Amino acid sequence: MLPILIVLLPLVGALLTFTNRHHVNRRNMVAIVTTVATWILALMLIPGLRDGAIELRLENFLVIGLSFRIDYLSILFLVLFTTVWMLATIYGTVYMSFEHAQTRFFIFLLITYTGVLGVVAAGDFFTLFLFFELMTFCSYVLVIHEEDPDAMRAGNLYLFLGVIGGLALLLAIILYYNQTGTMGFESVLLAFEGKPVLLLSILVLFTIGFGLKAGMAPLHIWLPKAHPIAPSPASALLSGIMIKTGAYGLIRVFASAFGYVSDNTELYSKFISSFGYWIIWAGLITMFIGAFLALFQTSSKKILAYSSVSQIGYIIMGIGSATYLGSYGAMAMSGAIYHIINHALFKGALFLVVGAIYIHTHELDINKIRGLSKKYKFLMLIFIISALGITGVPGFNAYPSKSLLHHAVTDAYKYNHLVSLIWAERVFTLTSALTVCYFAKLFKGLFLGELPEKYKDLPDTPLLMKMVLTVFGAIMIFIGFFPDAPLKGVVIPAISTLGYNDYSVGYVEKFTAWNRVDLMAIVITFALAAVIFTIVEKFNLYRIQFPKWMSVEYLIFNPLAKGFMFLCLGPSVVLDRTVNKMYHGTGQVSMDVFKHIGDVEKSIDKAYTNAGSITTSMCQGLEHFEETVNKIYESAGTANDKLCQGIDKAESTYNDSLDSLASVHDKVAQLKEKGELKAVRMFDLMVKHEGNTANLTDAKIDCKKGHCPFAPDKRCVKISKEKSFWEKMAVSPEWNLRNINFDALIVATLFTIVLLILVFFSKGIL
Repeated sequence: MLPILIVLLPLVGALLTFTNRHHVNRRNMVAIVTTVATWILALMLIPGLRDGAIELRLENFLVIGLSFRIDYLSILFLVLFTTVWMLATIYGTVYMSFEHAQTRFFIFLLITYTGVLGVVAAGDFFTLFLFFELMTFCSYVLVIHEEDPDAMRAGNLYLFLGVIGGLALLLAIILYYNQTGTMGFESVLLAFEGKPVLLLSILVLFTIGFGLKAGMAPLHIWLPKAHPIAPSPASALLSGIMIKTGAYGLIRVFASAFGYVSDNTELYSKFISSFGYWIIWAGLITMFIGAFLALFQTSSKKILAYSSVSQIGYIIMGIGSATYLGSYGAMAMSGAIYHIINHALFKGALFLVVGAIYIHTHELDINKIRGLSKKYKFLMLIFIISALGITGVPGFNAYPSKSLLHHAVTDAYKYNHLVSLIWAERVFTLTSALTVCYFAKLFKGLFLGELPEKYKDLPDTPLLMKMVLTVFGAIMIFIGFFPDAPLKGVVIPAISTLGYNDYSVGYVEKFTAWNRVDLMAIVITFALAAVIFTIVEKFNLYRIQFPKWMSVEYLIFNPLAKGFMFLCLGPSVVLDRTVNKMYHGTGQVSMDVFKHIGDVEKSIDKAYTNAGSITTSMCQGLEHFEETVNKIYESAGTANDKLCQGIDKAESTYNDSLDSLASVHDKVAQLKEKGELKAVRMFDLMVKHEGNTANLTDAKIDCKKGHCPFAPDKRCVKISKEKSFWEKMAVSPEWNLRNINFDALIVATLFTIVLLILVFFSKGIL
């Protein structure tokens, strides 16, 4: 359980840091205690390795499970990482008091710490990948801490390339597992027999994934942008620790998973060893590019960032040499691992020295600082120790590791006597000379010359910072004076787990840096450096500004990015353009058709408008006609009402007449006895008086027949008077008013209305 506890302890520390965010001292103490406890736990693992590697597996995690394995190689990296991280965190509690968002910084610093520890404690590639990605995403927050445009650009580039590296790594792991059925670090080379394309594809993907994090050229472009912009404690860890996780991954790939196997030396020699040759040159190019570009920088942090690129080149060259030499690569791998230790120490110390200067001057440009030796002698001392170490001066920590690496590149030449590897040794020497030059420039810019007036009243370096830097300096001096102690105590046990033969390991055990060949190589390096520095100073070549088209981004990454984007999006873009052209063509035709349709529509609208006008006129005429008809109906109705009233009145009169006639009839009957003539005359008078000629006529007719109702026994007297039209009408049975009924009145009324309409319109026509 101890490996899991080591990995998870920083997560607990991050949680406690958050809960104490309102208490600065407690928060800082939590961060320090967490890193110290983790360092102690890492040291506690060492005794357990005497019985073999410590292994632990969580079977049910994410179905595949997590695997942890601690061997001598893992424990070397664990102790190194926990030591440097602990010192940087203690330093950071002082440095971050001058910065904003302190709690956020420490939270993500501890979570990133979990990712780093998980990478080196992992027992297989899947577990390593998970913690590798955790480290990438959480360290992004450290890079963009300032939150200004430069920080965001650097952080976005770091994250973008980190994602690309993660995808390459994931694809390599999938192919690796699909072919071998395992994700462990054990040698699986024989599983790829007869499948060279798959083998080379996996090697390339692993190299991209880990090489990008390590800062291998040309994948290094994120490093000079991210390191200078991050706070100095984060810069020290990015350079001193996090890029080493990439180197650790390369060691696990080329020395463990695809390490030398005696069962098929031809397969190893044909593919792995040949691939190692190209790794050597990748390291040499990285060395030279980093050192050359560092020479022309004016920002102290950028100089150190490009220096990190150069120094990681030494390490990659050592890994490549070990891969190329196969079972005889123990010295090359020892040099790479030893230089990882040394670089973590002196580069961490250098970034912390520059950070201590920055918190007081707020300046990184070495042309604007100068003369700080008068103010910060302690910082100058630590800088000198670190610079002498990184340049390989005998008696300082990098001298033995660089000597091992120099032997590695010469051994690679002797292995197959390739002429190109003679030039590899010369590039090695030239790069070492450039390293001396850019550190001489940085030292001159920071500490020599006249101290500017504005810096004369600067405060002293805080005590806690001095204590941390003192520890760094003491470790570097110890390694410089006793180079065999780390070599035989930790480096050789680490390489003994990687399958190198006993002769090769024994060769490393007998190595001593204090020999004439290595000392002469250092003399040549410094002599060449003196010549280069003199020429650069004399002609002021430091101020050369290279055009953008000469940058790695312009020459390599931009074309690669465009090519990659075209490869991914090209077919879809071409298809999209074709579809767009089709749409545009169809749209143009449609527009023309719609234009003609519009013209037709306008004509139709015009016809509709005209028809509407005509219809409106007709409707208005019909409305006028309707009003006229309504008036006629109203007039006819009025006349009809009057006619009906007249008919009603006539009927009433008629009824009254009948009643009167009946009354008269009764009276006549009573007057029968008075004589016929008198009755007849009276009757005529009554009829004439009442206007009822019809009844009178009937009576006369009855008299003519001899039936006089008034004088039944008398004959009627003949009346010779001529009858009028209305009298004739009255006696005619067809015009008898008794024949009038309601239906006849309606027919007569309607007939009258029709006649009136005809008369009205006949007047209009005429």
